[in-house]
Amino acid sequence: MYAWSDYLISKKKVKSKKSKKQESFRETLFVTLKILGVMIVIFVFSRYKPLLILVTFEILDLIKNVIKHVQPFTPVDFVFIFGMAGSYYYSPIIGIVVFILGVLNRTFMLHIEFRHIEKAWRHIPLFFVVTLLRGQTFVVAATLMLVVNYLLKYVLYFFQGMPFDKVFFHVTNFTLSSLCFYLIHMFYFYLPFLA
Repeated sequence: MYAWSDYLISKKKVKSKKSKKQESFRETLFVTLKILGVMIVIFVFSRYKPLLILVTFEILDLIKNVIKHVQPFTPVDFVFIFGMAGSYYYSPIIGIVVFILGVLNRTFMLHIEFRHIEKAWRHIPLFFVVTLLRGQTFVVAATLMLVVNYLLKYVLYFFQGMPFDKVFFHVTNFTLSSLCFYLIHMFYFYLPFLA
């Protein structure tokens, strides 16, 4: 009787040792894969740096378009924000790619409106102008371009006789965009090898 219970106890101990070893192996494998994944992401983003802007934009714009189905009031213009960042840190071509991706996202996720394409005459020239301001910090250059963007928008509103009824929306957008510019600036300040 005792021999049989001793045998069962020893078998449980062997199983528990095996399960602990397996659990330890899984944890080690998970940590190793996680570190490897982070290293691959850093390698890809450091080698193909503009992908950082494009991937981040796509994720945030997708989230924004999903939220827009529930809450139409979403006062953050990720197209302008990441178009400015892509133009400033890499090339105006990246800004134009961001703009095109933004139009395509709205085409597939929402219904496309003329105002989504009409922004091109304001945004795309500003993507080129911001490259001339690389002597300034990104926050200053991008915020200045945001002010110019709003001036152009309000001049257009004035000449078209459109009402200035979205002031709260524009103030909120300006504030959130400026905050995003600051966060992007700090990200590239602390990780300069990505710029």
